[in-house]
Amino acid sequence: MTHIQPIASNTAAPTIKPAFTSAPDNKPAADIQEKKTSNTVKAVIGTAGALAIAATIIGGIRYKKGKDIAKEVKELMKTCKIGYSAQHVKNNYNNNEQIAKRLEEISKLKPKEQLSALKLLETDMSNLNLLAYWRRMDGKGVSKVMDTVPAEVKKALDDNDILKAAELYRQLGVNLPKGRVLSNNGATVAETIENTFGKGSKIKPHTYDKAQEYDVITVYRNQGGYKEGYVNSKNEIISGPNGVMPKDDDILCRSISHADTIKAVGGNKKDFAVLEGTVHGSNRRQVQLYINGPERDTAGRAIPYKINILSPDGNLTPVQKDLLELAKNPGKFDRRIFDRILEGPETVQEMIDGVTHVNTYKYLNYDLILSAIQSMVK
Repeated sequence: MTHIQPIASNTAAPTIKPAFTSAPDNKPAADIQEKKTSNTVKAVIGTAGALAIAATIIGGIRYKKGKDIAKEVKELMKTCKIGYSAQHVKNNYNNNEQIAKRLEEISKLKPKEQLSALKLLETDMSNLNLLAYWRRMDGKGVSKVMDTVPAEVKKALDDNDILKAAELYRQLGVNLPKGRVLSNNGATVAETIENTFGKGSKIKPHTYDKAQEYDVITVYRNQGGYKEGYVNSKNEIISGPNGVMPKDDDILCRSISHADTIKAVGGNKKDFAVLEGTVHGSNRRQVQLYINGPERDTAGRAIPYKINILSPDGNLTPVQKDLLELAKNPGKFDRRIFDRILEGPETVQEMIDGVTHVNTYKYLNYDLILSAIQSMVK
């Protein structure tokens, strides 16, 4: 691992002009306070939101008690026919005939039996999407995750017998990871810090209880076009917000694209602002680091990026409270730490639904972000 030189705590940050207007739904820190941004919903997730590994969103659907079974069946049938999973199965396996036949068989069952069968099929399709994702990544020499998959599952995949592959996957208890851990991630948080910043960094391992925090941090930075990023508490980079319920899919999107329910509560005009409020359309608390980065647009203005810390409910989390403290003490803020954590782009390319995407972050790490915040506050 190539180390960068430790960032000296007494080095002055470069002067940054906050004015910048070319990013969607982004306003300069000085202009955010008390102003509303556009309510237009932007497709910030794009194709990545429907990524195969995000299929666990679908598999994680929960239904309210007492909900009409017929309605549940209808919704699940629609999901399996035209939802994320079906689209990815079509693109990756070219064997939707099996899915169509299974759906036809299920439609002839009694309502309760239909519901059970559809839930099982939905899970199987989600697993097929994970298998498709990791097969692509292995093919690029990026990972060897598929080495852990039993031979009989691989054979069924090679034979394009996708339902058999999914059934074997489930029966054999295969559990592929939901995302990719980047190369700077160490066995300990301290090792991750050293792998990212080199020895002697002023950033120290955090002591937060991650169980009190929301599982996903969302980020957004311009890299020849704004690129969203998601990292979960296991430090897995996920190309879509997997592992959460569908309503959180929306929340994660809105934490990036909507800023009309958060406002600046501190920071400085040169480097950063801290914004606080709720995620648009929800009671979930959002505290955002709005950072004027080192990049410049054609007019010479600083290009900002964002780090969003969300809450699992309507209450502020310990990390969010520390960010609010940092807003009151802008002299403790060191932008260059976050410049490094959100550095990119990575050179790894992924083919998703016929579109080439780039893993846009080299060092993005949940524990790194928490450690940086806590170290600056102390």
